[in-house]
Amino acid sequence: MGKYIGQREICKRLKTENHQLPKLNDMIYTKYEGTEWLDDRYIHITCQSGGDWLMITYKNEKKTDLYVGYDGHKYVNHYINGVLEGAPSPIQILEKLEAMERELFG
Repeated sequence: MGKYIGQREICKRLKTENHQLPKLNDMIYTKYEGTEWLDDRYIHITCQSGGDWLMITYKNEKKTDLYVGYDGHKYVNHYINGVLEGAPSPIQILEKLEAMERELFG
């Protein structure tokens, strides 16, 4: 289990990823058994101790951002609602396969 990074570092990392956050004083900070949380009425932030992954859930929207693989400056992978950002969607993959099939078989 890594060292807790604390609420200031969590917010700093999320701001680096272009998230608008409430003031620190408006959020409740909790840590327990290797996990840290920041909560207010709009967002819920969960962070693994050490900051290897960080997840922000917007309570009023149905959106969750998961950041994985902190390299010391930013997170390497960003998932939005479970889908890797920049990865093709299943529809895009299907369209690509259909185009390849047309190209091969006419």
